[in-house]
Amino acid sequence: MNLMNFALAAATAALFAMPSAVAAEDPKLPLRRAGQWEIKTVMDQGAGAMPEHSMQMCIDARMEQSTAEASRIEHKANCANYSITAAAGTTVVEADCKFPKQSVQSRTEMSGDFQTEFSIKIESTTTNESSTGQSLPAVKRLITQKGRFASETCQEGLQPGEAIAADGTKMLVQ
Repeated sequence: MNLMNFALAAATAALFAMPSAVAAEDPKLPLRRAGQWEIKTVMDQGAGAMPEHSMQMCIDARMEQSTAEASRIEHKANCANYSITAAAGTTVVEADCKFPKQSVQSRTEMSGDFQTEFSIKIESTTTNESSTGQSLPAVKRLITQKGRFASETCQEGLQPGEAIAADGTKMLVQ
């Protein structure tokens, strides 16, 4: 897998971990409808900036629930602040998380019905710690993703949790 597709897979996984993160808690966040989705992702600021990339992604209800549960556990363990608000058709998640040698502050805005379409915007600031324990310069990123439901069934050879990029590269995104 080339570096660009790896970055795209990482961004896709991160985006869907955020909206699903506390789906088992109140308030509930939207889960995507099972089937094949066309996903368009742009990382337009910071390290790893890339133009729009498209992929086809296969999901099922079990995958959505397991992703939600794993993400919920990770955020509960690593985030000092994790708040969710919903108003006027938009859900906003604000998080302040600390991971080994890294801290991430983020704001995620989600809209759409998650049955036929969705839009996600993540603004984040990541601060890494050097091997000597000193903070490195913060990296600011803006990642946007739009999804459109394509089909009740996934294309042949594409399993839930897998995606295929426009260049034919298959990747695991769960």
